Amino acid sequence: MSWPHVANVALAVALEDRQRGRLLERTFGARVDIGDGEPASMAKAMGQALDDAVVQVADAVRLSLQAIPPRRTNVESIGRVDYGGGLG
Repeated sequence: MSWPHVANVALAVALEDRQRGRLLERTFGARVDIGDGEPASMAKAMGQALDDAVVQVADAVRLSLQAIPPRRTNVESIGRVDYGGGLG
């Protein structure tokens, strides 16, 4: 095997909400050089590439969720509750 080789990780992500629909749909990727032909080097590079891709996913999910307003309960539609009785 000739070097340099790289560990290449791709993660396809879709984030949906029943009320808001699709919030995120994207493929994230990361590449890390494999230092040499040793299995441990390959495993380490694959782990680092996966870590890097997961950080990208976490950031994108956070930004997608921050970009939408929070759900609010429509208090007016609930109406007033009469518990009966009163003080006095």
